[in-house]
Amino acid sequence: MIDASSGRIWPYLPGRWFLLLLLSLTLAAVMIAVVARVYYQLCWDDAWDQVRVEEAHHVQLQREALTDDLRHVAYTLAFLNDQVGSHLASKSRMTVGFFKQDLFSFINSSDLYDQIRLIDLSGMEVARVDYNDGEPVVTPKEQLQFKGERYYFKQSVGLKRGEIYISPMDLNVEHGQVERPFKPVMHFAMPVFDRAGVRQGVLVLNFRADSMLSDYRHTFVHTAATSQLLNADGYWLYHPDSAFVWGHALPERAAKNWGKIAPEQWRRIRAARTGQFVDGGRLISFVTMEPLASMMRIRGVRLPASVAQTEWKVVSSYPVAVLTERMRGQLVQIVVTGLLLFALIFMLLVVIFRNREQELRYQQALHVRTRAMDEAPGGIVLCDARQEDLPIIYCNDAFVRLSGYPREEILHRNCRFMQGNDTGQPAVASMREAIAAAESCMVLLRNYRADGSMFWAEVSIAPVHDDCGQLTHFIGYQQDVSECELAAEQQRQLLMDVRQLAQSLMAANDVERQAMARSLHDDIGQLTTVLMQHAELAGIACRNGDADKTGEAIAEIAVTLKMLMQSVRTSLHALREGAPGGLKLGEQLEQLCAGWRRPGLVIDLLIDTELNDIESAEASHIYHVVQEALNNVVRHAGASRVCVSLRSVVTAEQGLALELRVKDDGCGFDTVDKRGFMGLVIMRERIEAMGGVWLLESKAQCGTMIGGTIPLHGGTHPVTGQHKKENP
Repeated sequence: MIDASSGRIWPYLPGRWFLLLLLSLTLAAVMIAVVARVYYQLCWDDAWDQVRVEEAHHVQLQREALTDDLRHVAYTLAFLNDQVGSHLASKSRMTVGFFKQDLFSFINSSDLYDQIRLIDLSGMEVARVDYNDGEPVVTPKEQLQFKGERYYFKQSVGLKRGEIYISPMDLNVEHGQVERPFKPVMHFAMPVFDRAGVRQGVLVLNFRADSMLSDYRHTFVHTAATSQLLNADGYWLYHPDSAFVWGHALPERAAKNWGKIAPEQWRRIRAARTGQFVDGGRLISFVTMEPLASMMRIRGVRLPASVAQTEWKVVSSYPVAVLTERMRGQLVQIVVTGLLLFALIFMLLVVIFRNREQELRYQQALHVRTRAMDEAPGGIVLCDARQEDLPIIYCNDAFVRLSGYPREEILHRNCRFMQGNDTGQPAVASMREAIAAAESCMVLLRNYRADGSMFWAEVSIAPVHDDCGQLTHFIGYQQDVSECELAAEQQRQLLMDVRQLAQSLMAANDVERQAMARSLHDDIGQLTTVLMQHAELAGIACRNGDADKTGEAIAEIAVTLKMLMQSVRTSLHALREGAPGGLKLGEQLEQLCAGWRRPGLVIDLLIDTELNDIESAEASHIYHVVQEALNNVVRHAGASRVCVSLRSVVTAEQGLALELRVKDDGCGFDTVDKRGFMGLVIMRERIEAMGGVWLLESKAQCGTMIGGTIPLHGGTHPVTGQHKKENP
């Protein structure tokens, strides 16, 4: 943005105008942010008020729905009580059979009642009719039960005429045990008197509270809140999680009580008859209902004081995060509008300050059926051969897991959906031919799971015939063999890698032989020729009696012999094939460095002492890498100092590893053009053969650094300790 030559921020905007523009844009941005924040808060407050009103309305509706259902039951009980009284008044015309038939007809006309029973004063059932899940039955005499110990009988048998007992919502008990699956009921009971006022027994209606709770639950279908119904003791009569309900009836759920789980919330709910508060990121709305209060207005019905004061709490819990998510879209609109307004102000300010139009460029980036078959390890499907396109009519659990599709998406489809768009496989054609011929076959297919991932499947199909020999079905067995195919592919790739490595080694051997031939020719051969020339000159000078020239020739011969010995020494180092036996890695490398040291070349060795104990195979590879690196330094680098370091490190990719570095201060070379550097190829292959990562850094006149990071197996991180060896 800054043009140093002109002193301007932009070519068309001087610096002082830029400062004014920057200040104006800052003020505009602050104003837009404040307005947007206030507007968003107003929108949030409106939405929050709407949620509070809706939630309060919902709990009121639920309270009314529950009250209406219970009032209807009270009317019914009063009516049946009158009917029983009529029968008792005319015993000559009444039989127990007729009475049972009347009860049967009544319960058959309504699904609100689970049982209607008449109990005599001893507590024994005289007649009972069960709803029986929509198939009402009259209970035979031998199956009638004694109910004298039940609390609703004890509470109602002593009531006065017209008084009605209504039990708390409870679970139905049959033969002394809680009936399973759970059947929530409310017991409505009235004492029965004949016309003479003599107490005859108790009439009991078991109201099916699950129907009432179902209606209660459906009133909350259009809200994100969870609906709950609790009794006065804090136990749930309804909760979205069924594990929380009936804590007052089941000892094992006695701890499922709001007062125990969230005592502060329950204290606030219990302290008021209606209200709302926010706690734990949820809006709690509640209202108190007296489910039996409206029954006081029913003619001929009275409630005992202990029953009339029953209270329930209707509670809704609305997660505030839902409103936050709902407002996210509006927040995005406000932000986008603010940004657009800021852009417009920016353009207008630039036009005002410089009277020139500016083009603003914005870049936006948009960044994704039988148990035996069910227990089978492979996927099994059954296709109906009598229908068009052979739809799947059964699949086992293993096939569901193998395909990744839910069962409802698998059934009634042809198996080809597992092939996706890859339907042109030769194996598919073979399978179609076998199906057309009603024959068995086994093929290997590429199939695709629901997430799109491909896997190799061994598919076997076989026809199924009926007793008449008519083809009715095809059964298919599918097994994931991806690991086998992957192993085969890895084996093929490994074979190719071995062949390539063999070729590389052969080429390396050829290069080493050629290099040695060049060394013998270029170094030793030339030095030998020079030595012969100086010897001839010495002989001539000796024959001529020239002592000075003879001495000079002999001195040159001595110098040439030293050079020849050094060249032979260098060649021997290059020809050495193995590390010294019986020595640890540090001792081997110390001897190697000592052998390469000479006047004008300093070689430093730094090695963690704990690395002396690594495996012999790895130590041999490391020794040869260092040997080849020092050979290259002496031959080509012209260096005065070399540092060889080996230390243990921990990396995210390899874990515990050995870090090898050989660094010199020589002439360096171009790492892009490595033609003829076979030594580098050999070192790289050795490091990668040990699972390591090759490293090469070099630059002309700046020296060279080679090495790598090699994983160490079967050890913990050692305590780092280094010792340094250098020329005295």
